[in-house]
Amino acid sequence: MGIQSLLQFLKPLLIDKHISEYSGQRIAIDSYCWLHKAVYSCGRDLIQGKNTKRHIDYCVKKALELRKIGVEPVMVFDGAPMPCKADTNHDRRQTRQEAMDKAVALDEAGNIREAEKFYSKAVSVTPDMANELIEELKSYGIECITAPYEADAQLAYLYKIGYVSAVISEDSDLLVFGCEKVLYKFDTAGGGSLKEMDLRNLHKLTQYNMKNWNHEQFMMMCILAGCDYLKSFKNVGIKTAYKIISQTIELDRIAAKLKIEPSIREDYQKQFLKAVYAFKFHRVYDPFQRKMVMLNEMDVERIMREIGDLDFLGRDLEPELARMVAESEVHPLTKNPFRAGLKRKYEDNFPMSYKKFKPNQPSNVYQQIRAVKNFNESEYHADSQDSEIPTPNYQTQIRPIQLKPLMRKPPIVLKMKKKSWDIEAEINEIRNALTKNDDEEENNEEKQDTQESQSAISTVLLPFATNREECNQSQIDRIESQEFLGSKKQLILQNKCILGVKTKSANN
Repeated sequence: MGIQSLLQFLKPLLIDKHISEYSGQRIAIDSYCWLHKAVYSCGRDLIQGKNTKRHIDYCVKKALELRKIGVEPVMVFDGAPMPCKADTNHDRRQTRQEAMDKAVALDEAGNIREAEKFYSKAVSVTPDMANELIEELKSYGIECITAPYEADAQLAYLYKIGYVSAVISEDSDLLVFGCEKVLYKFDTAGGGSLKEMDLRNLHKLTQYNMKNWNHEQFMMMCILAGCDYLKSFKNVGIKTAYKIISQTIELDRIAAKLKIEPSIREDYQKQFLKAVYAFKFHRVYDPFQRKMVMLNEMDVERIMREIGDLDFLGRDLEPELARMVAESEVHPLTKNPFRAGLKRKYEDNFPMSYKKFKPNQPSNVYQQIRAVKNFNESEYHADSQDSEIPTPNYQTQIRPIQLKPLMRKPPIVLKMKKKSWDIEAEINEIRNALTKNDDEEENNEEKQDTQESQSAISTVLLPFATNREECNQSQIDRIESQEFLGSKKQLILQNKCILGVKTKSANN
């Protein structure tokens, strides 16, 4: 991320400050820097699809701490990837995939602690994850802006137009985009300490003579040292790049000093120019005009003459669509509305390995990773004539499980309705039921039981049937507590404790 060793090169310009010195001002936040740091503590949970908000809570807490100090944060998020950054994004996906493979192997071996380190490296911060944070921040009234492309350019533009007083980040690319005041190493745990970088003090570097340098020279030095848009040549770091740019800014002479072969020299010069223009003319969102603009005024004819097209800068967006992206109403890549109620916000844009962790898929999640084959991920191109940027196409051999809707059986509720019947006739039927199936071998015992039953029924039921007032209160309570509901057999079984009868007929 950023220009390697650039901050070390500019270290004498870093000044110790405290965030309270910016009280009463607005500061833009490179939100993805916070998210990348936050997911390190819960990488394993995120990849395996577990419900966690630790990464969200971390960022919200830092934003609220700024407010307590009197600083109003403006949270800025990355949008769609730049077409000219495709190679860098591909390399990062491969790095995450390698970390994922190591994490799985360590996890299967039982080395959980070591596996968690690689899980954290394998996590990708995605627009869906960012949207979850945005929704939380908006509930606190914190302003959020999603850039059409790179957040670094958007942050630099907000500073340039005076929308914010400074930018909090850990990315040195901001300096190349022209953001003059960047706050590094912001530490809430340390009481709000930070390192302030003011690029306007570039001439104060004593070790390097940069008094007469302009921003374009500084930009070319950083590109030559290696950036996201163009890799550096072997053994060319920031110090070597400084020496070359100090002598010349002409591309032919730069190529000669790098000893680039003539066969690839023309292509290198073209790629170098693309990197320069990507930093100078990045597409950003203007919150005042509420539309997409260029970071700096662009000479279109010159670029068309030197490059041939503007596709490497990404496509332009209509004002309304640019506004919807900036205000997180639509996905910055697909331009479709975010899916409401999505539990796993990072799902769609993760690399294919951990895209397959689904709660409704069978058992061993590690076996699922090994089963994914024939992966083919399309790059994002800006030359599409469609209204939407194409999304990655995942082709796997895992067939999704089609789950039937969960049909829960309703709880059994016994709705007992009181019946009105001839109680004397019912008593007679009960008497008959008690005496109908007498067994010959137990004839005497059954007769005795029947007599007891008839006696109990007569004692308890008949008074209640003829005249309720003649029953004593205990009889009424015993009868009403059971209500004599249901069939004859149920009546016998339910009331045998009242009747004091346990007969073979009743048990049947």
